[in-house]
Amino acid sequence: MTGLTKYEKETIINFNQDEDNASIYTCDEAWIRAMDKLVAKDPRVILDTKDKYSKTYLIPKRAVKVRLSRVLSDGKRKELVFRAKKNFNK
Repeated sequence: MTGLTKYEKETIINFNQDEDNASIYTCDEAWIRAMDKLVAKDPRVILDTKDKYSKTYLIPKRAVKVRLSRVLSDGKRKELVFRAKKNFNK
């Protein structure tokens, strides 16, 4: 899906209190790959429309979550790296 600038590759999540589903419109290739995997995996996720650059999906509104990523201190990050290396080299 070429032809769009990074600025134009937007993702819009839209829902209201009355309906059970959220609509996810995206031109972002990573989001499209992730959503296509969900469509193949779960019948509740539906590909609604698509065109040359974008796809729109319907997903249960309850599946939409907003969260911040975990922030690790340098010490904790080093500990996790050490533990991962130890487990990987077994």
